[in-house]
Amino acid sequence: MGNLNLNKQKWHYIELVVDRLIIRPETEMNRVAESVEAVADDWSPESLDAETRAKLPELAGRLETEFKDEWATLRNTMTIDHIEEFAARVQVLGNEYGYPPLVTWANRLQEQAGLFQLDVLPGTLEQFPRLAEEMRSISKR
Repeated sequence: MGNLNLNKQKWHYIELVVDRLIIRPETEMNRVAESVEAVADDWSPESLDAETRAKLPELAGRLETEFKDEWATLRNTMTIDHIEEFAARVQVLGNEYGYPPLVTWANRLQEQAGLFQLDVLPGTLEQFPRLAEEMRSISKR
């Protein structure tokens, strides 16, 4: 019975890989990556309005209370599906607060997980704690 479960897990993994290759071809992912990089290149802390800047400590707090434990688990397990779900929720939060660097980071994380870029994915995950630090720093300027 144990081998049957393992084979089902392997088959599920293979299905996920094939689905991603068919549904999200390389050209589509390149287009997403280019648009994310363009937003990142155009953004600067000075472009934030006073209201958004004032909400940054709250956003940083939410990242730490709602996401930090899950992030700690993900950086150890590197479970692709969970990383993609995590990134999608962080992206929603970044959009909700109007903070482009968080949205860009979440998009990058989701893209790397979707393409199984295991050479760069851990490094992107490791940037998570610095996002909250950066938000607090910007809010004090």
